[in-house]
Amino acid sequence: MPYEEQSTNWVEEYRDRFFAAHAEADHVEIISPHCTEDCYECADEYMIDNSDLLLVVGSKHIETHCLKYAASSGVGVEFFEI
Repeated sequence: MPYEEQSTNWVEEYRDRFFAAHAEADHVEIISPHCTEDCYECADEYMIDNSDLLLVVGSKHIETHCLKYAASSGVGVEFFEI
């Protein structure tokens, strides 16, 4: 999770789904106790650092921090275009 209170302002349905997923997870890592300027980016980097492959659902023609970070980290990237 990028920060501890990420789902505070979400509608109840989304919060319920979010916490149900957490209940089934083996481990949940919280990157920051509060929302910070870079907590989402840090969360993305944490996930990539702990992965063998980044699966991108969308266009191959996008360029994001995640894609650049995965490439610089040696993590494979596969695209699934919709």
